[in-house]
Amino acid sequence: MMPELIAPSITPEQMTLNIVGEEGMTFVVEVRTNLLGGAWTPVYTNTISGGSGSFEDNDLGSLPSRFYRIIQY
Repeated sequence: MMPELIAPSITPEQMTLNIVGEEGMTFVVEVRTNLLGGAWTPVYTNTISGGSGSFEDNDLGSLPSRFYRIIQY
């Protein structure tokens, strides 16, 4: 099972990504500011515990747009 994004929570200042996956699976959250191109930058690495994990981005106000992807590490 690959990590899966469920029910993101968004406010003007913060976004929380909720991730589900297999116990012990390590995942990486990567971001970029242009959907059409550019490099993905890893910003967070964590391990699934209890079937889920999360990532909080507190920098929403600093960029006009931000795109995310979650990959298994």
